[in-house]
Amino acid sequence: MSKENFSPNDLGISEEDWQQTPPSVRMLVNRLHQRMEKVEEQLKLNSETSSKPPSSDAPRHRREKEGKLPSGKKRGAQPGHKGRHRKPKPPDEVSEFHVHRPETCQHYGTRSSSDGMRFPVTGDTAYAFTNPKFFGYRRGINVLTHVADIWTPFSTQIISANDREALYVRSLR
Repeated sequence: MSKENFSPNDLGISEEDWQQTPPSVRMLVNRLHQRMEKVEEQLKLNSETSSKPPSSDAPRHRREKEGKLPSGKKRGAQPGHKGRHRKPKPPDEVSEFHVHRPETCQHYGTRSSSDGMRFPVTGDTAYAFTNPKFFGYRRGINVLTHVADIWTPFSTQIISANDREALYVRSLR
């Protein structure tokens, strides 16, 4: 029988009941108790108390800041905070000024947007090129759909998957 390193009273068992327990059951209880202690010790380990990397920490493990009590303030800038930002240039130093307003659409809506979708292509086309980021070593195209704010598509374009979509956005004035 293995050495018992706990008191049966710790488990809520009286000494008299423990002595009446068969030796095989006592040995099993002892092994299970040792195993439980080992698991509890492992649960206490994290990146701060062992050589484990921080990525192996449990999601709920948060470092407690020593000596810092909650102040009752919300996070971020407090009311009255002066803020830090760039100052605008004086008007006499500005060479160009652009006003960007939402584009209007002649087809029922007042605003428009463009959406690009990439598709792999197996056949030969003038617009299909390899693009490792999206298609690996296969070829692909980008299909741009221009849509009015009432979900009405009014134009579709096929462009190279390597071109920037911003270059093909429609000006609808």
